[in-house]
Amino acid sequence: MFKVINNKVYLTRGDSAPLPLDVADKDGNPYTPQSDDVVVLTVKKTTADTAYLTQKHLVDGVFSFIPTDTESWDYGDYVYDVQLTMANGYTDTIIQPSLFRIMEEVTF
Repeated sequence: MFKVINNKVYLTRGDSAPLPLDVADKDGNPYTPQSDDVVVLTVKKTTADTAYLTQKHLVDGVFSFIPTDTESWDYGDYVYDVQLTMANGYTDTIIQPSLFRIMEEVTF
């Protein structure tokens, strides 16, 4: 099970999750990332950590989590953000650090 509420992600440990992303420009107009843009979702235990637990690249408007991405993580709260880097070097954190909660599972 997964859900996203106000940029807060809730994912059952070891589950699959296709997380779609809609990007808007500074005026609120839809922006479609170009082929040479890089959009990365990074998950860490805390914002102060230098090492990340996983990074996912946006492919066709979706970040895809597979069971092995989270099956070894402890239950609990993590943080994530999403950063867009354009080919010209312009960089924007389009989702500020937000909750990424790993929920408990019963079936292993």
